[in-house]
Amino acid sequence: MVAKELSCALSFDIPMRYALVTSLILFSVSCFGQNSPTDRNSIHFQTQPHGFMTSLPSPPPGQTGDYYLFKEWSQAEIYLKDSTKLSDAKIKVDLKANNIEIIVGPNIKVLPCSRVLAVSMTLPSGGKEELINENFAGIPGSSYNRLLRVVYEGKYILYCRTVAELVLASQSPNPMVTNMTTKDNEVILKRSYILVRGKEFVEISPSKGAFKEGMVKTFGETVEPFVKKTNPKKEDELVALAKELSTI
Repeated sequence: MVAKELSCALSFDIPMRYALVTSLILFSVSCFGQNSPTDRNSIHFQTQPHGFMTSLPSPPPGQTGDYYLFKEWSQAEIYLKDSTKLSDAKIKVDLKANNIEIIVGPNIKVLPCSRVLAVSMTLPSGGKEELINENFAGIPGSSYNRLLRVVYEGKYILYCRTVAELVLASQSPNPMVTNMTTKDNEVILKRSYILVRGKEFVEISPSKGAFKEGMVKTFGETVEPFVKKTNPKKEDELVALAKELSTI
């Protein structure tokens, strides 16, 4: 009897057995055979607001500006600390690396500013610029080897110190949101001024109150009337101040 029932169980008709096997295969495929989420064919980019991605991320920011004191190549006389003079050199001053780049034939050579005493430049516009190593600018305690621009030279000497700074672009922290980059990375040149008389000097503050206080404290009460009418943020007014003070 048991053998007969077993025989019946194994001998169900072919069409029914085929349908059962097919159903099992289809069920397995539906559960385990779907495309992987990483399969490119399974990703659908949506453009509607309700989609999971509105568009591709913004490209990385570019960069504006450069690290040179002057953008153009200029003719120069370079005076080195070892008393050597380089004449008729075509140069650029790299503020980031604190080097002078010099065109020599088809190549560009690099001269560290630490080896330089002074530079006399003629710009393509015809303008003249004088640079001096800060260690030799009459600023007690200075340990820098960067080049200062000599803005005015008299009884009072006005120097300009220029430092290059990279300002990063502002971007959205969400990479799925586009058009949120407000600007490119930007190199800006930050200028500050130093006024020197003999062994006395003032690093000029852009704040008018601090500027007046520092000038009077260092150079005495006689400078106050001249300082009061000077805007410390404007180079031309600082030049006029240095000229006036040099006459008293």
